[in-house]
Amino acid sequence: MTLEYVPAAIQAPRATIPAQPTAPTEVVSLTEGCDAPLDALKQFPVDHQVSCHPCDEAIVRLLLSRGRHADALKISSAVAPGTLVIG
Repeated sequence: MTLEYVPAAIQAPRATIPAQPTAPTEVVSLTEGCDAPLDALKQFPVDHQVSCHPCDEAIVRLLLSRGRHADALKISSAVAPGTLVIG
């Protein structure tokens, strides 16, 4: 099916659909030591959200206490255990 067969009434001009900004996201392993997560947390601005699995909450809160605000932490079982998602 090509756009020629779609009625013009349902086609929206590109100018009316705003571009959605996407924040950079980084997934960091927590199982390979603390250097990689600490470096990643230092790279990203403080306003970026940090997510982790519930089983990693204690270690992530410890990492966040070293220079970030712990209120940016989101605990979610959608995040794979042993990983830290920033962004």
